[in-house]
Amino acid sequence: MLTGRIEGLPDSLTALSTTGILAGESEKAVGDWIDAAIGANLLAATDDAYRTLSLTHAGREVMAGRDAQVALTPPASPAPRAPRRRASKVLAAAARDAAATEPAAHADPARIEALREWRRAEAARRAVPAFVILHDRTLAAVAVARPATLSALAAIPGIGPAKLEAYGQAILELLHGAAS
Repeated sequence: MLTGRIEGLPDSLTALSTTGILAGESEKAVGDWIDAAIGANLLAATDDAYRTLSLTHAGREVMAGRDAQVALTPPASPAPRAPRRRASKVLAAAARDAAATEPAAHADPARIEALREWRRAEAARRAVPAFVILHDRTLAAVAVARPATLSALAAIPGIGPAKLEAYGQAILELLHGAAS
């Protein structure tokens, strides 16, 4: 919808002001920005097949211009880009910040792989793409932090209330089992 591909979309979505707002970008680039914004806790996504997005409190602060500390790095694009609106600049700024703190470099590779295996199984069980469950950056942050409680897990960017409720206990059990 954001890139302007409206085949198969219901009329209610094709008429939105955001339809086609990122028409100059590839679907992969937009997906990467969305994943980075979710990882930076600017957006929340539903776990269903439609992946409905909503702004978090932090995202609303950025969109209102009250928090200028967030930066996203857009993925490299081989084609020249069309002019973007303010929303994509905010997302690009948040991705740069998220990319600057690469937690995966400090995580135990076995722990990250165990989390990825869990995510693959959970994604298959729910019939959704793996990134809908948790983004790679979030998995790496969990592997580095090794939270022991749900409140510690909730403090990790990319783990909002819905993710905490849906996956929190399973992640803690996996981490505890991996540590044993």
